[in-house]
Amino acid sequence: MINPLMTVMGIRWFNNCKYWIDRINFIDKLILDGYPHDEAHIIAKDYFLKHDEYTHLLVYGEDGLFTPDHVKLLIEDAKEHDFQVISGWTNINLKMSLSNVGMDDLRKIPIVDYRQYKFIDIIDFINYKNDDIFIKCFYIGLPLTLIRRDAMEKVTFEPYMIKNVRIGKLYYKMGIMHDVKFAIDCANNNIPIYVDKRIFGLHYGDTSMLASDNPFKRLMIVQKAMV
Repeated sequence: MINPLMTVMGIRWFNNCKYWIDRINFIDKLILDGYPHDEAHIIAKDYFLKHDEYTHLLVYGEDGLFTPDHVKLLIEDAKEHDFQVISGWTNINLKMSLSNVGMDDLRKIPIVDYRQYKFIDIIDFINYKNDDIFIKCFYIGLPLTLIRRDAMEKVTFEPYMIKNVRIGKLYYKMGIMHDVKFAIDCANNNIPIYVDKRIFGLHYGDTSMLASDNPFKRLMIVQKAMV
């Protein structure tokens, strides 16, 4: 029995992304609208752990474009293979032919540049171990990622670093790179991260400048699945 809770942590809410998020109406959703990312991650984790009716937390990146069928396939993956972490994947932006799938161990060096992730080229990833659907990686970026409860109990959901970040027209000091810390926490706890090569979504890249000038409204919305 798998009963996932989907969480979306957003400050932008692009219409074309929200269209698909709204149509994922067959599982419960926790919408965190207008929270700094470090606050949102802790709220999502705490809410999930307090509600033991949920078996998995599904993180849906607000700036990615995935469909309900992607979500259903990810849930089927968890049912059939009992992954602790199973994820879809994306491009990193619209300028480079790079996937967001990284194989290098990010625990070895301080991360200051995207080239350190050693992202696999999209064409190379499509053909990577061509007969395999599921690929084990170090880093995935939490684009559409399903995390089993026992893994959620071990990872911190904390940021990798604190930095001044541009949101809209202003800069705010906040925690960033939660996906890197998640990958490191998984590695430190011997939790493998797998990617389903069939679940590819679109990522627009850095769009933080498109947020409103007053992005932090802090609304928590719980949406129950439609029966």
